[in-house]
Amino acid sequence: MKINFTKKEYQLLIDLLNTADWVLHAHTAGERQDTRDYAQLIQRILSYAKQMGMENSIKYDKSRERYVPTASYEESGKHMQFIDLYDDDVFWDGLSYKMSLRDLIEQEGQTAVEKMDFTERGSKLIQLQEWYEEEFDQNGIKNVKVVTEKTKKSN
Repeated sequence: MKINFTKKEYQLLIDLLNTADWVLHAHTAGERQDTRDYAQLIQRILSYAKQMGMENSIKYDKSRERYVPTASYEESGKHMQFIDLYDDDVFWDGLSYKMSLRDLIEQEGQTAVEKMDFTERGSKLIQLQEWYEEEFDQNGIKNVKVVTEKTKKSN
């Protein structure tokens, strides 16, 4: 199979691949064996960057033996706005979910939460999450505090 791309389509494809690569690899150190096929395909597609007029966005890094985004592309590429939104959503969703689950376990007990059916647990978690989401929308992390024995003694 042969697929022809315009330069504009190739640019969009590179944006998509860099977004996907971020999700797959941004928070891991070293190579992941489970994503090796994806990384190889991304490298194959990036190898056409110069031919497609994107040498200011993608370069070959001899020391790493791979194609990498340039610093300017990583900082100002259109794909970064999507990555930033994704990371922000994941952070707030994860924080509100984990705090809601913690609160539900404190209120009901670990065993009771484990025995709840999916619908009941989900309903209770949603109520708690809505409260946290409203709080975070209004105040961000301003009111979030970590309380330990050490911080209790210093107050």
